[in-house]
Amino acid sequence: MIKGNLTVTIGGKTGSIGPGAAAFVHSGVLHGVRNLGSEDAQYFVVAMGT
Repeated sequence: MIKGNLTVTIGGKTGSIGPGAAAFVHSGVLHGVRNLGSEDAQYFVVAMGT
């Protein structure tokens, strides 16, 4: 996370992340993000594969 706050759901469990935080998702796991805040959220995705 660069700025803002997101609600992150990974494998049916939900939590929140903010600036400086990260979320890790294994391949094939159902996941999603929602911005429930009043400001834009900015984040980046790093996908690693074989």
